[in-house]
Order: sequence, then C-alpha cells, then structure tokens
Amino acid sequence: MLKHTFDPKLPYRAGLYLRMSSKQQNERSPDQQHREIKRIIKMLRLKWHIVGVYVDKAKSGRYLRNRPEYLRMMRGIKSGKVVTDLILVDTAERLGRVDDLQNIRKKLYEKDGVLVLTADSQFADPTT
Repeated sequence: MLKHTFDPKLPYRAGLYLRMSSKQQNERSPDQQHREIKRIIKMLRLKWHIVGVYVDKAKSGRYLRNRPEYLRMMRGIKSGKVVTDLILVDTAERLGRVDDLQNIRKKLYEKDGVLVLTADSQFADPTT
C-alpha cells in the first residue's frame, strides 16, 4: 500500500485495468491499452511489478456495477487479496465515465493507499 509521497522510481506493485465500451469498438482495444501502458513503463524505465490485469470488454464506463472485472479488482483491493500500490489505466476514461470518478480516485488513495495513474500523462502524480 502506498504511503505519503509518490516517487515513480520506487518498485511499486501495479494492477492494470483495461476496458472498451462496446462491441463496435476495436476488439483489440484492451490489448492496445495493455501495450501502451507497458510501453510507457519501459520508456520511463520504471521498476514496477504488474500484480494483476483486469479486463472488461464491451462494458460502458458509465456504470460500475456492470463491470465484473472492475468489481473483482476493487473487492480484491478492499479485502487485501490484491496487494497493489497503483492502478494503471491508459486514460482516466478507461477507469470510468461515472460522475464521481474523482471521488473514486480520492477514496482509493485515502482509504486504501492506492493511486490511479494514467499512461497518457506518463503516470504523473495525480496528488500534485
């Protein structure tokens, strides 16, 4: 669990969350997201260990309860079965388009010590 300040040079444990909204989207979208996240990790020479990959295909980001892999990831974090410091997504919209996305990120950080970072920001610290 992440404590206090974020230093990307530390060897964090990371869970990846990948999602595409509908069957009309590119079927490889989650694979492309995965590759992009790994590309940025490699480019930045980060020593992060991926502890889990969660993929929801053809699931809208609008509703949390309709995404089984998202729910599995969150239950694992809350129960302690998934030990992670970070949740990595390609873009914030992949985590969800729900109105309280910022609230979800804040609760994850404050209650579970987990930061949500995005590849499109090159994993910039969202707390700064």
